[in-house]
Amino acid sequence: MTHDLSDPTTLSLLRMVGLGLVPDLFGPSMGAAPGQTPTAPDLTDTVSAVGALQSQDWNGALHTLATRDRNHSLVAVRRAFDGGGLVRTWPMRGTLHTVAAADLPWLLSATRDRTGRLTARRRAQLGISEQVLENALEVAHRMLSLRRCTRGEVVEEWRSEGLIEEVPGRAYHLFMTLCYRGHLALGPIGPDGGQLVVELSVAEPIGDPLAAYVRRYFTSHGPATLEDLARWSGLTKTVLKRYAIAARDRGELASTVAAGRELWHRPGLDAIPGDVLDAAARMVLLSGFDELILGYRDRSCTLAPELETRICPGGNGMFKHTIVEGGRVVGTWRRDRTGDPVPEFFATATKRRLKSFGDAVRRMPA
Repeated sequence: MTHDLSDPTTLSLLRMVGLGLVPDLFGPSMGAAPGQTPTAPDLTDTVSAVGALQSQDWNGALHTLATRDRNHSLVAVRRAFDGGGLVRTWPMRGTLHTVAAADLPWLLSATRDRTGRLTARRRAQLGISEQVLENALEVAHRMLSLRRCTRGEVVEEWRSEGLIEEVPGRAYHLFMTLCYRGHLALGPIGPDGGQLVVELSVAEPIGDPLAAYVRRYFTSHGPATLEDLARWSGLTKTVLKRYAIAARDRGELASTVAAGRELWHRPGLDAIPGDVLDAAARMVLLSGFDELILGYRDRSCTLAPELETRICPGGNGMFKHTIVEGGRVVGTWRRDRTGDPVPEFFATATKRRLKSFGDAVRRMPA
């Protein structure tokens, strides 16, 4: 079927499909042929196909990942981290993301230099020299060679070694820098539910990492604009455009002009079946930092601009959990004292919508 990219609802539903939000029918790594239902990929494959999933809040990250598992299983999330398929790190914009460990060579290589330049002033303010970083890495290496450690335990050892000096923010930037440089990451889930630190040896990527970066974003997040990618990556639009055009020339990407703007996406977008879009339209409860909301500069096809303050009051960067139905954010949700999800719809809830909410709760990760 032909998808009308000038229609905001269609645009939002296609993004949901590409971002892995219909895991039982279609994943972002799949091609699609009319009349065929592809086999759902495993969670690590899905994360790899998306490129990176924002994971600032650990509990929210668990929800985000389990929502993209074919069985909505937190056990599958644990298995992916414990098996080394997934790690949590800072691949771009100084923001924690979950990524496939196998993708670290090109992900970090594509963004490392720019992240280093953007954070250099803050490191200098905190007194984080190259010698301090070298010493901190040596301490972490010594600890991890003896036993499994949490991030907190590593930081405490840094403090005892005089590397923190009670400077607010110094521990965070030490750890972040060692992660985006490819030395450390957050990996397996420990007994207390938090993550353990792993030491990495990230190889140099094969081929141009920016080519992989641009292709991965648009085949999963697309249809999207170059402005969306620039905002997501923290890289410059001028460089990104050159790579997007080259990928289109190779047949790896396609672009469509709709509603006066150029949208980039996977080739063969129209081959995504209508029943997959119908499945994407059913109500789903997303965590506060889901890529569907934060993966774009312009998310108006999913969230009406006048409702932005309803999900991020005060514009403070703390996003509420969202209720999405028909490709649109129709409200927020929270947990009550018993842990049960409670809806806060933007409009008066109908019986049908309340039933849909109940159905969405039953599909949620346990």
